[in-house]
Amino acid sequence: METGRTEKTRILIVDDEKNMAESLCTILRRKGYSVVTALSAEQAFSICAKDRFNLIVTDARMKKVDGFKFMESIKKDFPDTEFIMITAYATPKLAVKAVKEGAFDYIAKPFDPEEFLLTVKRALEHNRLVLENKKLMGSLANEEGLRGVIGKSPQIQEICKLVYTVAPTVSPVLIEGEIGTGKELIARALHFHSARKDKPFYYLNCAAATPDLIEKELSGEGKNRLNQGKTSCFEIANGGSLYMNEICDLPLNIQDRLIRVFKSRKYYNRGTASEQMIDLRVISSTARNIQAEIKKGTFREELFYRISIINIKIPPLRERKEDIIPLSEYFLDKYNALTGKTVKGFEDAAKKALTQYEWRGNVLELEKLIEKIVSIESGDVITAPGVIKQVKIPVFKAGDSRAEDGFSGKGIDYQKQVANYEKELIELAMRKSGGNISKTAQLLKMSRHALRYQMQKLGLLGKPQ
Repeated sequence: METGRTEKTRILIVDDEKNMAESLCTILRRKGYSVVTALSAEQAFSICAKDRFNLIVTDARMKKVDGFKFMESIKKDFPDTEFIMITAYATPKLAVKAVKEGAFDYIAKPFDPEEFLLTVKRALEHNRLVLENKKLMGSLANEEGLRGVIGKSPQIQEICKLVYTVAPTVSPVLIEGEIGTGKELIARALHFHSARKDKPFYYLNCAAATPDLIEKELSGEGKNRLNQGKTSCFEIANGGSLYMNEICDLPLNIQDRLIRVFKSRKYYNRGTASEQMIDLRVISSTARNIQAEIKKGTFREELFYRISIINIKIPPLRERKEDIIPLSEYFLDKYNALTGKTVKGFEDAAKKALTQYEWRGNVLELEKLIEKIVSIESGDVITAPGVIKQVKIPVFKAGDSRAEDGFSGKGIDYQKQVANYEKELIELAMRKSGGNISKTAQLLKMSRHALRYQMQKLGLLGKPQ
């Protein structure tokens, strides 16, 4: 069995005419493909039982078992394998039948070798995309850039299917979810699994930038962090994807600018004093209730319709607890590799402790917890005490049975509970505002002075200023 330069790409030729099979094999091997030939469907069945192929090129009419029955049988076991049908008896009806029953394409004899090679190339590219998207749906744990969507829960599986479906399109996508749920990871997955994956993915954090900086990003007056040149985010992302994180934080006048840009697909570049066309996919995200923002008048309804042709809602980790352990195990493997540790896993009591925790910081909080435990613990496995002493004491709600359990034991430290909750609330608001104290104070509806006082009291600031 010969192997060409594309060792991972396997092609099987099935034709009961030996000269035709050898001719097709020669054409493909000259281009570096790894090719195997079979002179009957029966021989091909035997070969497929031992090897897997990305593409099978088969004659439609063969003795005993024809190409259609052969394809039907192979597709049952290998649904992702692409088929190209070849026949000397070309009719429109036969062509429609071939594609309808699962063939990627249909070629009539005699054919031009270049046409054949082009069809093979397209079929293999389609096969590659299918396999990548299958990986997205079922094996996300193996991809560092997609760790936020690892999970077995029905909610996450539905999100994976939706990403798989819409990634090849150019439709704008709005991703909604709490802080730490992995909105950026979904955005990157959409970009990576699209035809734009080799083009730029530009991240614009609407929450962390001032209106003036956002204006410069849009107009082309700001300095890009990569090349220090004065250019617009539209120009940088052109041909690729523009990801606008926390889009609800944009001022209304900037929202109006975006509406005009998305409507005309042009933007005015002040650096060059000219209008320029743009070709990009817009992906937006928000941790806010965008419908509530529209009702309050803080978000333009027209902009909402333009950015949310596709809507993806990521549930918080507390609503998909069956994902906590798979995520924990993934992060354990990751930080074992990064720290050189060999922690083998979690004891059952540790898993129980992890699933009972609230995870207000969602996947991000879970990852940082596992990183910390792996870094400081020295045991072979992660124990329940090792988890419990690192997580913050959960804030109990009225009617929560765990509060009753606390009262039935040594009691609950009221001041500590309140301080923990207040600290978490301020930390979440700080992350939301990108560390801007004035903006954090606005989010918490308190004065800047009062916020700084509370942060100082809770140890969230350094020395008093």
